[in-house]
Amino acid sequence: AVVSTQSTGNSASCTIIIMTLVYILFNIPLVVNYLLWTIIEMNKDLVYPAHFYDSPFMYNYSWNISDILLISMNSLVNPIIYFTRISSFRYWVMDKGNKFASRYYDFSFY
Repeated sequence: AVVSTQSTGNSASCTIIIMTLVYILFNIPLVVNYLLWTIIEMNKDLVYPAHFYDSPFMYNYSWNISDILLISMNSLVNPIIYFTRISSFRYWVMDKGNKFASRYYDFSFY
């Protein structure tokens, strides 16, 4: 029993680390955009978009990609990580919730 508890704890810790790294990966561009914007706003010699946003692509799309697309991608990747890392979640998805629900909840009163 001790081995399985320790194994479950290690697996949970690994999953948390993976989720944290994925979160950081998808949010770094947004943080960089905010930092650049703050630098430009605080420095009176620079005018927005300053030299950081000289590229038309950066000027037009950097906020949309970092604020909308990458944050949405993070939300999309989370269930995939859960599916690959958590066996009970995988069983529930594969069985469409039927076996998992009947194993843990009593639906006899329905």
